[in-house]
Amino acid sequence: MASHPLPTLKKRKYSVWRALDKHVNFEYVSVIKFSPCTSLVALVTHQKHMRVMLLNYRVMSCNVLFEYVSDFPIEDMKWSSNSEALLIYSLKSHQFVVVQNVIDFDDQSLFRGQDPQLVRLVSIEWAPDNKHLVSVSDHSIYAFVHSLCNGRRILLPSIKSRNSEPLMKFNHDGRYLAFIHCTSSTNHVILMSTFSWSVVWKKRSEYRIIEGLGWSPDSSMLTVWDNSKRTSFMEVNGDVIQTIHYQNPLASGFVTTMFSATCDLFLAACVQDQVVLILIYNILNWSLIAVLDHGRDCCEHLRNSFVSSQASFSSCGNFIASSFMKGSVFIWNIGEGFKPSTVINTQNNSAGLQWHPSKTELAILTDDGTVFIWKHPQSGPANKTPSIHTVMINLVSAAEITWSKKNLIFRKIGPVQDAVVLVKRGRKRK
Repeated sequence: MASHPLPTLKKRKYSVWRALDKHVNFEYVSVIKFSPCTSLVALVTHQKHMRVMLLNYRVMSCNVLFEYVSDFPIEDMKWSSNSEALLIYSLKSHQFVVVQNVIDFDDQSLFRGQDPQLVRLVSIEWAPDNKHLVSVSDHSIYAFVHSLCNGRRILLPSIKSRNSEPLMKFNHDGRYLAFIHCTSSTNHVILMSTFSWSVVWKKRSEYRIIEGLGWSPDSSMLTVWDNSKRTSFMEVNGDVIQTIHYQNPLASGFVTTMFSATCDLFLAACVQDQVVLILIYNILNWSLIAVLDHGRDCCEHLRNSFVSSQASFSSCGNFIASSFMKGSVFIWNIGEGFKPSTVINTQNNSAGLQWHPSKTELAILTDDGTVFIWKHPQSGPANKTPSIHTVMINLVSAAEITWSKKNLIFRKIGPVQDAVVLVKRGRKRK
């Protein structure tokens, strides 16, 4: 593969802010979760002590809003999509508490729930309306919807799990919940209305082992794929539009799939002889239009769930970023026949990458704690080259990366939690 010139590296355009250091000893922190609005962060210390803090990125300040002591060990937390409520739960004890109206102290309330301890609880998820929770058990025994408004608990058809992850997905406007239901070793795809929590349709699947399902960004299509590289595309009414099958017996099943933001391209990744192959399908005519090969010097994390964070479309729909090759991140230009427009030599393996939700900017964290921020020029001369900024944050672990407008949040993944914020400095006025 031809080499490509690396854009000029620039340093120190960002300030490293360890926002939580003054408030906690990270040796005792087991959970850290930033809210979707990114101005709130919740953390758990000593297993039962939870506090919520307010972040001000402009002046880089962090203040405690309130504290809460749980009567059960907190395993994890999840924010509602509107950042107004916080779910605190323990899968082992089947208990969960929702702190509602987090910021409004006068109207703050607690919702407490508990599921029957028949089998292991594998997941508790927010519904997009922020008024319901969905709990799923192991071995497809039961699934419930919990109403935060009236405390009602609704029994759902059981939801199948795969590798301790429930096979269910809400569509993007939250009107529907699609999931896999198993009866007598037969898999069914079920679509439910979240307005009435009733079954819209139930379709038998021809797939014996289902690996995953997902929605297109415009919610017009539902995809279901199996362990033999077959993917079915279904309309909202349940009709199968098309089925694609990558007939390569030497390749693994798909490890991740996704749509482009414009819904005209579909990406699926598989592994052959330790080489990651990214397949690109044109949804308009259902043809395989590109196979992106990363070469044989690939990373060691090919087959775990972390692989899904190593390839993604840009929000503008013009690029694909992937980091399956050791010490390199490829940025593929879709408009130029999927040629790698940039190959970033990171020297170390990627620990995560994330596109900006509205700009053509890519953040990359390597496993030595270096952050690369690649920015493509959206205006100006056609021959203007992209820019790259590098910052050392000393977070030597896989991390969840979140854009907060022009700032970046890195949350360490693992039993010992940590977090670092990069605050972009404004231009100095003359």
